[in-house]
Amino acid sequence: MRLTVPSSPALEEWRERTNNWLAVRTLREQVLAGALATLIIFYLVLLTVIQPLLTVRADAQAQIRTAALLEARLRAGSRGLVPAGKLRRGAPPAILTESAAAAGISLQQIGPATIGTRAILGDVPFDRLISWISDVEQTSRLRVVQARIERAEAPGHVHAQVVFAA
Repeated sequence: MRLTVPSSPALEEWRERTNNWLAVRTLREQVLAGALATLIIFYLVLLTVIQPLLTVRADAQAQIRTAALLEARLRAGSRGLVPAGKLRRGAPPAILTESAAAAGISLQQIGPATIGTRAILGDVPFDRLISWISDVEQTSRLRVVQARIERAEAPGHVHAQVVFAA
């Protein structure tokens, strides 16, 4: 049995040695050597292709489970998303200022209101405003008790006055 595979000159010596080695073997030994080579190739494909794909698939499934859990928590009213140790502490104006800075929002004015603390925001994207309010409620004991949101000149932007109370 002779191997006839087109190859580069660098592999010519190896191919010749392999052909010579196979030529002195019996048909039974040649079949066993071929079966062993097939098993080795299958094992290498399993290790280098299939196993990494299975690992990536398992990681993706874990991420999907995590996302589904977070979605279920959000649908249930966002309870339990922030561990008790992660709550912001301090005076309401400090909490609002810290959260606004983290959200990339600048507060025009923070002051006392009749039932809590009033935050006045100028021209701010609506989605950032909602994310900021959500962050304040999730990371502190403050809750929105009153909000006045008006459309700004730029599309998607608003002016807002939000009153928070504990």
